Amino acid sequence: MSLYQSFQKKSRNTPLAFLAALVVSIALCFAYTFEGEKGALHSVQNAVSLGAVPAKRIGGVFGSALDATSARLDDSQANPETLSHLREQNAHLRNLVVQGEEYRQEIIRLRSLLSMKEAAKLSGVAARIIDKTLSGWERSVTINVGSAEGISPGMAVMGSSCVVGQVSAVNAHSAQVRLLQDSASGAAVMIQSTRVQGMLQGSLEGLIYVHNLTGDQMPQAGDSVITSGVGGTFPKGLLVGSVTPSHSSQLKHDERYLVTQPDNIAQLEEVFVIKEYGS
Repeated sequence: MSLYQSFQKKSRNTPLAFLAALVVSIALCFAYTFEGEKGALHSVQNAVSLGAVPAKRIGGVFGSALDATSARLDDSQANPETLSHLREQNAHLRNLVVQGEEYRQEIIRLRSLLSMKEAAKLSGVAARIIDKTLSGWERSVTINVGSAEGISPGMAVMGSSCVVGQVSAVNAHSAQVRLLQDSASGAAVMIQSTRVQGMLQGSLEGLIYVHNLTGDQMPQAGDSVITSGVGGTFPKGLLVGSVTPSHSSQLKHDERYLVTQPDNIAQLEEVFVIKEYGS
C-alpha cells in the first residue's frame, strides 16, 4: 500500500475515533457528576492527587535549592567592594536590632518602676545599677546617681516590686546600696495579715530572715512581709517579700522565718531611690 493510500485510510478513520472519544468523555462527565464522592471516578481522582503531592514537594525542594544557588551565583558575580559594603550594612542593621530590643526591655522595666512609684505615692530618682558585689561578706550594688542628684545615706531603695536595700555611701554621681541580703542589713517589718511585727535580717549565705516576732500569731507560708515604718528608715507598707514554707510546725517566737523576694537581685538592672514618701 502506498503512503498516500495509507494516509487516506487513516483520514477516513479519524472522524470516527474523534466521535467515539467525545461520546466517552460526555459519558464520563455524567457519571462523575451523579456518582457521588465515593464513586470510582472520584477515587481515581483522589489517588492521582495524592500521588502528585510528593512530586510537588520535590519540586519545591529543588526550587529552593535553585533559588539558593542563584543567590550564591549572584554573590560570586558581584563586585568584591559591593559585597563588603553590603556585609557592613548587614552588621550595622543587626546592631540596630539588638539596640532596639535593649531599649524596649529597658522601657518595660522603667514603666514597672514608675507604676510602683505612683501606687505607693513615692518621690525619688530612678537609677541604673553599674556594679554588683554579691559575695558572702558583702552584698551591695553601685548606682549611677549620687549627691549631685540629691541622694544621701539612709535612703531606701526599691526594685520593680519590693524593697531591695538602703543607700550606705554616696559620691558626687554614684552611690552604694547595701542590699537586704547583706548580713549587716536590717529593717523593721510586719506580717501584713496579722500585723505581727519583727526584724528583718540578712545573712552570710545571702538569705533574708524575719525574727523577733511579737504577738501570738506566727507567720504562715505565703504571708506577705511589709515594712512597718518603725525607726523611719523605710516607709510603712512597702512589700519586702513573702514567708517561705521552711517552718511548718512547732512555730516558736525565737525562730527565724525565711523571706523570699519577688525581685531577683542578680538580674536587677534599675532601681528607684526613695527621697520622699507619703506626699
